[in-house]
Amino acid sequence: MILLNLPAESYHSLNTTGRRFLAIACESDSFDSAVQAISAEFSIQAELAGSDLARILEMMHRRNLVVVSDPSLEFINGSNSD
Repeated sequence: MILLNLPAESYHSLNTTGRRFLAIACESDSFDSAVQAISAEFSIQAELAGSDLARILEMMHRRNLVVVSDPSLEFINGSNSD
């Protein structure tokens, strides 16, 4: 999957796992429900699923590829470093 940031004239790619994490996050009502779905689909502990999803969303947010609207994820919106 290729993600475009047109204003910055940059592109980024996601591997198969990252693409699936993003799809689940977009389909879920909240971060917690996305974590549970990822945990079940990939047979991993929820703690690991949560930290991996947060890392992916934070990276994408820093590159202006996603807007995070879940108030429980304010730490992602507050991130300024790359």
